[in-house]
Amino acid sequence: MSKSIISKFPSNDNNNMYDGRRGPQYFVPIAVIITLLLIGFFWLGYLMISIPEYFGEMEGLKGEPIPKVIEVEEKEAEPEPDPEPVIHLTDDDILAAVAMSEAGNQDLLGKAFVILTVLNRCDYYGLTVEEVVNAPNQYSYPYYGSITAECYEAVGLARNYREIAPDIMWFRTGNYHNIGTPAFQWGDHYFSNVIREEQTK
Repeated sequence: MSKSIISKFPSNDNNNMYDGRRGPQYFVPIAVIITLLLIGFFWLGYLMISIPEYFGEMEGLKGEPIPKVIEVEEKEAEPEPDPEPVIHLTDDDILAAVAMSEAGNQDLLGKAFVILTVLNRCDYYGLTVEEVVNAPNQYSYPYYGSITAECYEAVGLARNYREIAPDIMWFRTGNYHNIGTPAFQWGDHYFSNVIREEQTK
């Protein structure tokens, strides 16, 4: 054999003999590949767990309505209604109401006589028309129905003829009042003058 061919075979030198063992350059790539495979398996397992949960949450959100922002229009404050006017009744209004409530079924003079009892009490006791008619258990007042024109006519008649009119202060239906001096009967009413005790003084 030639020298050149023999030199290609390994020598019998113990230092250069091939013992069948593999070096680190062989195992490093294998370790890297195994590490990458393990990382891949762990990542794949994580995805298999988290992806269904994610889609489950998305499915749950699908059924929930999306809240809408509703813009509320500001309404202008409605103006407060004007207060009802206060009605101030005159003395003639009060007297006409008394005539209607106490003598609505009587004639013109019967109404005027009832009004005279109010006016005479005002002079005798020094009270106003309103104070006399609002005294307890005296007159049917206030009156909430409609008042006829005849009642106002009776008020004028009683005022115009007070100087010659009888001095009556009390009236009653059916019989004379027990606290006055009987004067006369007109229609359904029995009229009486000033209280007896005060007449004797």
